[in-house]
Amino acid sequence: MRRQPEDYGLLPDGKTGDEEQTEKELRQMEMLRRDFANSYTRAEAVRTRALWMLVVGFALGLAAVSAMFAHSIPFVTDAGFTRTQAAFAFGTQGSVALLSKFFWAWVIQRGQGRHLALLAMSTVGLGIALMVPMTRGPFALVFVPFIVFGVGVGGLIPLFEFMWASYFGRRHIGAVRSVGLPITTAIAISGPILAGLYFDRQGDYDGAFIGLGLAILTGGLLIFASRKPPPKEAVPQPTEAP
Repeated sequence: MRRQPEDYGLLPDGKTGDEEQTEKELRQMEMLRRDFANSYTRAEAVRTRALWMLVVGFALGLAAVSAMFAHSIPFVTDAGFTRTQAAFAFGTQGSVALLSKFFWAWVIQRGQGRHLALLAMSTVGLGIALMVPMTRGPFALVFVPFIVFGVGVGGLIPLFEFMWASYFGRRHIGAVRSVGLPITTAIAISGPILAGLYFDRQGDYDGAFIGLGLAILTGGLLIFASRKPPPKEAVPQPTEAP
């Protein structure tokens, strides 16, 4: 099965390699070659600590986000607002998340993934935690947590994909992701369930939302503490000009 440009003798941008190449294109080709040479297989990746830290860290983040999606409107209506107001406030996060992707796309190219993952997940956690105090005031304040939440969510998925490829290369990325995805999914779906069970037992969402904020912060710290596995091929050091 042919699944990538190189299988057709092409480069990812459509070039064949026969054209006269600029210095920039030569650097890009060398980066692609190193990516393939340093890509981890599934068997190699599962023996790294980084893989399991990413799996659990991202799972905690997705658990918090999915719980927020499932329970934020009931949370707002329980605070005394109408379903229309709650839906309107919730819709704000989607618009903000879409707009914030332009920022995240720019900053991902310039920063370290684990630092940015901590920033994005901390922002989401802050937005979730702000739900509790901000729903105690006028309706205008309800928008604050959703805006903060949306800014963080806009960066989560791009960062997740970026970090997997950055840590383990793209040659075997499907096989590597297949190890962690079932675990991530199992943990992620527990978020809405546990939040619902907490509400059934306590009669409110306050503790659940604070707990979700702490959970995603913990996930961000796990990712921040992870380290990119060492390259399999030695990276040549630049030589000094004579």
